[in-house]
Amino acid sequence: MVRNDDERVLFNEIARDLLTAHGAVLKGEALWRALGFGSRSAFQRAVAARTVGVTLFPMREGRGRYALTRDVARYLAKLRIDAERRVGEPQ
Repeated sequence: MVRNDDERVLFNEIARDLLTAHGAVLKGEALWRALGFGSRSAFQRAVAARTVGVTLFPMREGRGRYALTRDVARYLAKLRIDAERRVGEPQ
């Protein structure tokens, strides 16, 4: 069984790596790749369908969509831990 501590540890590891590589805010290719999309167009389709999984926002002087790095890290850690919890459950 996966504990909340496992999710917290995983979140901290992912957040540290993303923050080191990209800073506090992800955008563009770094954003869609971090979320696991294979292409920009796949990401754009998910944005249009509102199925991205994290809160996206515009920046005043920027173009495109942005997300907080910590939100992306939290989302990825939750996906991973939820998948691990499902292992062993009847399919």
